[in-house]
Amino acid sequence: MGGEKCGVNDEYTNCSNTIVEMERFHWTYLNDYYHPDVISDWISEGCYGEIEKRMGYRISLIQAYLPIYALYESIVNVSINLRNDEFSAPVHKQKAKLIFRNNNLLTFEVPIYIDLRYLFSGQICSYNFQFVPTIFWTGGEFRMFLEFSDNSLELTDNKDYNL
Repeated sequence: MGGEKCGVNDEYTNCSNTIVEMERFHWTYLNDYYHPDVISDWISEGCYGEIEKRMGYRISLIQAYLPIYALYESIVNVSINLRNDEFSAPVHKQKAKLIFRNNNLLTFEVPIYIDLRYLFSGQICSYNFQFVPTIFWTGGEFRMFLEFSDNSLELTDNKDYNL
């Protein structure tokens, strides 16, 4: 949800109510040119900076549990915890994958299913995955990355649209 705020109303447009309502309705954007008196009140009350910062979503990787080692063609378990710190969840579905890369830049990718559209404001969600390393798994030390790319064919390979 997003748009314009109503006119000045002491009950509804005060900072404490505004923050609660923007969390409740998952605000993604705000037309801050409409009703400058409301914006002025938010600045005076000290919440406008928080409102600006919390528009949309911010997904953070809180923890990742990985095995110390993994054997070729053996099941590997991975667990990650994600948190959304802002008002909204992403609006569009994203493709997700774990990327493992060694020092030689050899990459092993594992498609995973996470629907960030259901990771709402303030939530921490745990996700568990299993995969089996294939012929591309050459041993040695790997670093893990988590990538979310746009689901549309035109943008899926454009890193500017990735999380």
